[in-house]
Amino acid sequence: MAFDADFFDGKSSKKSAVQVTVYPGIIELTSAEVGRRQFAIKALVISPRIGKISKRVIRLPEDASIEFDGDELINAVLQQKPSHMGFHSIAYMMENSWRWIFITTVVCLGFVYSFFVFGIPSIARHVAYSMPVETDRSLGLGTLKTLDRVVFSPTSLSEQIQQRLRDRFAKMTAEVKGDFHFKLAFRRGGNIGPNAFALLSGIIVMTDEMVELSKNDDEIVAILAHEIGHVVHRHSLRTVIQNSATGIIIALFLGDASAVSSLAASLPTVLVHSKYSRDFESEADDYALVYLRSHQISPLVFANIMQRLVEKMGADMNNKTDFLSSHPATIKRIEKFKQAAQAG
Repeated sequence: MAFDADFFDGKSSKKSAVQVTVYPGIIELTSAEVGRRQFAIKALVISPRIGKISKRVIRLPEDASIEFDGDELINAVLQQKPSHMGFHSIAYMMENSWRWIFITTVVCLGFVYSFFVFGIPSIARHVAYSMPVETDRSLGLGTLKTLDRVVFSPTSLSEQIQQRLRDRFAKMTAEVKGDFHFKLAFRRGGNIGPNAFALLSGIIVMTDEMVELSKNDDEIVAILAHEIGHVVHRHSLRTVIQNSATGIIIALFLGDASAVSSLAASLPTVLVHSKYSRDFESEADDYALVYLRSHQISPLVFANIMQRLVEKMGADMNNKTDFLSSHPATIKRIEKFKQAAQAG
C-alpha cells in the first residue's frame, strides 16, 4: 500500500510529492522527480505526535525528510520498528487524557510545593553551615542601628538590671563552641511589646517589656538560651537565604528583579517582624531545654514566661509581639517544657 507524502532533500526548501511504500526493513520513495529511493527503517527518526497536530515527519539520512498527514504511514513503519515510539506513544496518550493531565498537574504542583517547603530549607541549611560565622556578622552590621531608627527607643532599664543580666548572658555564651560574637542589647519595644530576637551579627535584643514580664532571672535565662539556639543554628542566615532563594526563583518566573532588591533593602525589619519556621523554633527550644537541664534550671521557667505571654496577648489584642502567636503550636511548645519539668 502506497502513502502520499512531501519529500525534502535537506539541501533546499523545495518539496516534491512522492509515494511511500513500506517493505520489510525498508521504505521506498517513488516519483517522477525524485525517482526511486530506498531507506532502511532502522535509520529513520520518527517525530512524536503532539496534541492534535496532524502533520507528521519522518527524518531520513543526510538531513532529508518526508512530511505527511495522518498516522497510517507511521503505523505501517512502527510495525517494522515497534519499540521506537513507546515513550512518545505514552506521552501522546497522556496529552489527550484529562485524567492524565489532572494527575501530571497535581504531581507538578506537588513537586513545586515540596521544593519550596523542603528543598529550599534543606539547601539553605547546607549553605549556611558551610559559610564561616564571620559571614553572619558582616551581613548583620548596621542592622541594629537601622532598627533603632525605625522600631526601637532607648531602654529604660536601670544599669544594675542590665549589668546583672549581661553577666548571666556572658556565662551562657562562654560555653558556646564556635567563633560567634555574642552581645546582649536592651531596647524599649513600644508596639512590638515583650520580645527577644537574634540578629545576624550575633546581637540578641531583648525588650524592656520582656524583662518586666519576667518574675525572675531564670525566666530571662530561658529566653536567652532559646535565642542563643537561634544563633548557633544559624537561623537568621538560613532565613535570609531561604527568602532570597524564593525571591530569586519568583523573579526568574515573573521577570521582576526588583523583588530581590526590595528584600535586601527591607532586611532589618523583615528579621524583626517575620516569624521563624516551626522547625527553627523547635531547634531553638531543644537547645534551650538542654541548657536548662545541664544547669539544673527547671524547664518550667520557660513554660511559665511563655504562658504569661499567651495570656498577655489574649488580654491585649493591640499587643503586636512577634515572639509568639496564638497558634496552637505555641501551646504545644509550653506543654513540651512542662512535661520535661515533670520528667525531671
